[in-house]
Amino acid sequence: MLRSYRQTTDITLVDNKMTIKINSFPAFPFLVLLIIVAHTPVSASVPLDNQLQNHPSPYLALHGNDPIAWQDWSEQVVKHAKQESKLIFISSGYFSCHWCHVMQRESFSERHLAEQLDKLAIAVKIDRELQPALDAWLIDFTERTTGHAGWPLNVFLTPDGYPLVGMTYLPQENFLNVITRLQQRWAEDEDGLREIAINAFNAMKPEQQTYSTQLPQTGMDALLMRAQIQQALSRADNISGGFGDQNKFPMTPILLSLLESQRRFPNEEMAGFLTLTFDQMANLGLRDHIGGGFYRYTVDPSWDIPHFEKMLYDNAMLSKAYLQAADILDRPHYRDTAYETLDFLIREMQSDNGGFHASLSAVDDKGIEGGYYLWQLSELETLLTGDELTVAGQIWGVRGAPYLEAGHHLKQVASPAEISNETGLQPAEVKKRLTSAQQKLLKVRQNRILPIDTKVLAAWNGLMLESLSMAAGQDSRYRPYAARLYRLLAEQLWDGEQLWRFIHNGKPAGRVSLQDYAYVAAGMVAWAEASGDDIAWETANRIATAALQRFHNKHGWQLSEKLIIPYDARELILAEGAMPSPSATLLRSLIRIARHRKDGRQISRLARMTDIENSVLITAPLWYGTHLNLISETIEAMNP
Repeated sequence: MLRSYRQTTDITLVDNKMTIKINSFPAFPFLVLLIIVAHTPVSASVPLDNQLQNHPSPYLALHGNDPIAWQDWSEQVVKHAKQESKLIFISSGYFSCHWCHVMQRESFSERHLAEQLDKLAIAVKIDRELQPALDAWLIDFTERTTGHAGWPLNVFLTPDGYPLVGMTYLPQENFLNVITRLQQRWAEDEDGLREIAINAFNAMKPEQQTYSTQLPQTGMDALLMRAQIQQALSRADNISGGFGDQNKFPMTPILLSLLESQRRFPNEEMAGFLTLTFDQMANLGLRDHIGGGFYRYTVDPSWDIPHFEKMLYDNAMLSKAYLQAADILDRPHYRDTAYETLDFLIREMQSDNGGFHASLSAVDDKGIEGGYYLWQLSELETLLTGDELTVAGQIWGVRGAPYLEAGHHLKQVASPAEISNETGLQPAEVKKRLTSAQQKLLKVRQNRILPIDTKVLAAWNGLMLESLSMAAGQDSRYRPYAARLYRLLAEQLWDGEQLWRFIHNGKPAGRVSLQDYAYVAAGMVAWAEASGDDIAWETANRIATAALQRFHNKHGWQLSEKLIIPYDARELILAEGAMPSPSATLLRSLIRIARHRKDGRQISRLARMTDIENSVLITAPLWYGTHLNLISETIEAMNP
């Protein structure tokens, strides 16, 4: 799955030449890297074995029988690469990624290709959900060198860990071509390629930043948030909602920040755009109208045809967004969407231990993308009564041949009120028939098989605890689920001194990142606020304080605590991604804890970490929305 759209990499392989670009970013020079291929064999090396059989990551375990000698990521990989002067090949993906599985079938399962790859490089498979900091760095490199990035993500690095060539999905022939040319070039000019990689690494370093000597001033938040609103409106799709003109991602952290800006500084145009976006996401193809929950994104700009994977973090954040939008946009029915999303997560993604699984695959057990969710008209005619099909078919747009080969994808093309007006049926009767149809189809669908990634990830469950806690404050039926998830995080994933990344077979494991600490702390604070539990406040404080000590110093934030290769340069503020800025999220939790404790000195200390000189906040506020919300909350804390 690509971050923005699916296509193959822009690396050019013509006439024995490989051309790679470093795209121009603010404060980064433009580089063109030209690799001229020679014809020299690669020296033999000591063979390695595939380490991924029975790996605790379901995604990595799927590669345990590949003929490639996959290694788990560790210091030993770099040591081995240096000893043998071999490249490092890191392939990153995740369980519910359709194109990751396609590339496994086409390339990673092919013996000749495996032999050539093992000859050239130490091959490493990572689950991007277990190595978020490393994955983010490789994504950044690939995006800069090719113009886009996503998963499967495949990057060749020098033995010292400097990235050289990045690409996403490639057909087998193209990928083998890349391997062959790199084999030849590495043998001919190893020193030259090392120099190219180091230059590219240096070009990616962020612009030097310094903290402001002033505390955030009243009015600063208004200036920044209004700039954010204007930038958002200039990029908005005012016809279909959301952002982008090729495919549509929810971009939930941005929506959450815009909701907060709208609450503080109401703007009629922004209210209209947000309402349009939330309506389109809930009514059209991004949402599952039978079982609830949202798919990862749609492959078109009109929210019609989804990529059918479902991620815990998307659904956790979207349920929170709809709860907030219900109040801020005065749309009470948005709460129903939020509750239906949480109900789906509890029903289909909750683990026996009270945590929540990572994702549901886009591909069913028969290898059909979306097959679990699609319906043939003949099935609907068999399962539903004529009255039910008349109503449900009109609401869901089931007419003629399906536009997907495997069947009809159900989305709302007409509202129940419109069907009531057209048919003369009472609204209650329309609702009754539609609900009956939904329940029948859900019952049948639950007998289908859909692969699931059963990892219980700390960071994503922190996001889920935040949403459940917010819902519990409005509807008491969510309180037991929030309490149970809190206990899992506080007693199993937090050992009193450090967090663990995930739980496998009842045991915590995995290297954590700033993301884990930030989102778990935010979930703890939300539960403490909802429950009034003093122990929860104390646990939140211990986790947040540990994060500050582990991942921050005077030079800024670092996503991972222990670096194996030279990446992860410190930055004073971290931008939004698919999830909120972890630095801003952590600081907001620390501010709330300090307010709860009435600790003015701590608030002042934290406030000095929110503003920087030569700030990108005023020039690119849309990508730092959580940080803008942090500044507003900090100003309020300083001026109660």
